[in-house]
Amino acid sequence: MLQFHRWLIYFILAHVTNAKSHYCTAKCSMKLHFDDDFQRRPECSERILSILCSVQITIQFNSQQIFIDFRTNVTGHIDDTYSLYAVQQLSHLFVSNYSSYKIIFDCVFANDCDWTYAKDIIQRFRNIDYVNIFDPLRTLLYDYSQKTNLKCYSQNESIDCSSGTCSSIVYDDNSMSKRLCINLTNQQHIGIDIRRFRTFPDSFIQGVNYDLYRCNRNLCNQPNIQTTVKSIIHDYASLWQISNPTQFVLNLTSRITVSNILSIIVLLLHFIL
Repeated sequence: MLQFHRWLIYFILAHVTNAKSHYCTAKCSMKLHFDDDFQRRPECSERILSILCSVQITIQFNSQQIFIDFRTNVTGHIDDTYSLYAVQQLSHLFVSNYSSYKIIFDCVFANDCDWTYAKDIIQRFRNIDYVNIFDPLRTLLYDYSQKTNLKCYSQNESIDCSSGTCSSIVYDDNSMSKRLCINLTNQQHIGIDIRRFRTFPDSFIQGVNYDLYRCNRNLCNQPNIQTTVKSIIHDYASLWQISNPTQFVLNLTSRITVSNILSIIVLLLHFIL
């Protein structure tokens, strides 16, 4: 029995360093068109063991192109309280009608979690028509005449805004909102950004979720328009929510960590000694 215990300790110690490693796609980049199948290409065929799997996806709706950057051993955001970290931003520019979606996704919970989640995200977003979403917002917020002098709200009061651009940011938990006159030198940047952050399982890590827009209509950042914009965004809430990777069960209690292993070793030593 003593010999068995010693063998078990050696076995556990031999696997401590690999307790959190998973197979990930090695560092590479892929460019796809909306009509292309998502499958491994020669430039992204290598898989390596890494503590952290990471991928960044950018979808450009106007050109119908998808850019995928797989990254390994990058500085990540994962700790023992959660297995997946994701932050995404959807941007739309009113002048050029340009729309893009970007997500950065880090995971440690399964082999190829980066590849599988990238496939899910692309399937989910490339068939969405964003015209119906952003046209009502453009009507509220953008004036093609591009006035250089208008009124904006600065917090709770109306002021003259010589720069011709108002701004509003509303945080998703309604904890705070800001209304400003901003100095935007290039009105090509007038538009809206919708940012979301999440971990799985939910953790104490606090990310920033917000809806930000820049506009050039008189008083376009007043409180009632802020509320209307938020309502339109809420109508499509299922698009902004970061989806749980349904292919995997994210159960932290089943994850073997170094601290778990050391606890087992201490217990075995107690019985041996």
